Amino acid sequence: MATPTPWWTVFGAFLARIEEDDWMREEDQEIVQQDLLQILGMAAFDFRFPRVSLDLDYLNETFVSELSNAEIQVLATFMKVHWLRRQINTWRVIKQQYSTKDFELSSQANHLDKLIKSLESAEKEAKRALDTYDRSRSHGVYTYSSLAGGTPE
Repeated sequence: MATPTPWWTVFGAFLARIEEDDWMREEDQEIVQQDLLQILGMAAFDFRFPRVSLDLDYLNETFVSELSNAEIQVLATFMKVHWLRRQINTWRVIKQQYSTKDFELSSQANHLDKLIKSLESAEKEAKRALDTYDRSRSHGVYTYSSLAGGTPE
């Protein structure tokens, strides 16, 4: 019988992808967990055609299925995308507090520009991870031998 994967396995893979310690400063770990679960929910929504259920067992704080490393990494990359989108939205609110000229001359504009570029990079990374996952079969590399008249393995 497969062992369900704990949420923190995916959270750890996500946290390894970002440089954010705001959650570590939060004293109430229940708030941290709820925030991470919200981001995980958005990431799971973006995960097309997973081979296992991404449903959560809230009682045991696990997924209902055992996730492979590939599934964990795809979820973590999509979590990063959603986290970066939230960071950008936060900085856009800050931008509204400045006049356009003042903001464009400030380091905040530079920071927002870097966040946008990071988001674009993360979106490409998530697409690559999902494409790699989609191309693999039985958790192995797809050999393409069944294409163009070849025989399936």
